[in-house]
Amino acid sequence: MKITKDEARIKRALLVYIRHRGFPEALRFGREYLMNLYNDIITKDVIVHYGIRNVHELKEVAFYLFFKLHRAIHIQQNQTLSESGTLRL
Repeated sequence: MKITKDEARIKRALLVYIRHRGFPEALRFGREYLMNLYNDIITKDVIVHYGIRNVHELKEVAFYLFFKLHRAIHIQQNQTLSESGTLRL
């Protein structure tokens, strides 16, 4: 099946979106942006809101959970992507 240039461009854009987990800001601002976002969420939305006293332990648990979630999503996405870099729908 032959695809048009527009279809190929859209598929490439979708692959970039999937690889960067739906955070277009990460493409513009990089890893530092995502780390700041993560720290803001943990600090402001969880620690401050709920009055957590064991900050270090919470951050370790949160990091562990995010790492496991990231890994699971990455594995699932790799199963969705074929070796040629196209999506299997």
